[in-house]
Amino acid sequence: MKLKGREINWLPSVRGCFIVIFLTTSLVFIVLISACSKAKGPAEGESLQPTLEITGEEAVFPHKGAWADPEEHGAFVRKNGVTNTSACANACHGENLEGGNGPSCKKCHENWPHFAGWKDKEKHGVFVKENGKTKCATKCHGTDLAGGLSDVNCVKCHSIYPHSDNFADPTVHGALATGEKKNDCVSCHGIDFKSGGSGKSCIGCHNSYPHSSEWSKKENHGVWVLTNGKDACATKCHGADFTGGFSTISCSSCHEIYPGKHL
Repeated sequence: MKLKGREINWLPSVRGCFIVIFLTTSLVFIVLISACSKAKGPAEGESLQPTLEITGEEAVFPHKGAWADPEEHGAFVRKNGVTNTSACANACHGENLEGGNGPSCKKCHENWPHFAGWKDKEKHGVFVKENGKTKCATKCHGTDLAGGLSDVNCVKCHSIYPHSDNFADPTVHGALATGEKKNDCVSCHGIDFKSGGSGKSCIGCHNSYPHSSEWSKKENHGVWVLTNGKDACATKCHGADFTGGFSTISCSSCHEIYPGKHL
């Protein structure tokens, strides 16, 4: 090609353009290959199912192999709660935790999650009365009811319950109900000790105890003794010989000649 008397050779220029395009394309391809090589795919044997992400916690779904063990899922639930906004209140277990696409919590433990107001004695107290305390002797509260995974034990609220197996023995429960200690019995047996929610009345076994606040007056206990006889007081509480028993209250501490052997 001639331009104003000069011949121009375009071949080197065209060749240069192809070289630039080739190098640019190669560079882009190398960058893409490098980026792809760094992308993480699922490892061999790794589940492709989506996980349920919990803020600040590890993903809990798919559940790990030992999840059915209370020490696994129980500890998680204890830490994260079981309210309607908790991690478990979803399409799997239902917003009310009674079952969705997955199982209900109550499938394995019938009274958990506890309903509103469970801590009121009228709620959990009635349940224990009707079902027995063994229903609560689980990994949640401990087989010894000392707390278990929940760290909630019965004696946190009522210091002498659950009662021991030998609690019916007067030397056991009697010693725990002397003086002001008997106030620990009020919540279950009623303010008047005539059963309350427990259905067990103290006077069902000893008809004059707990004594009234005015019992020390002779017009009260004196009349009672005259009516029922002094032998009614010859119990493990005051002793068969009236010297005190485990109550440590002897008749002679107030009137030194009564009861006398001749009376």
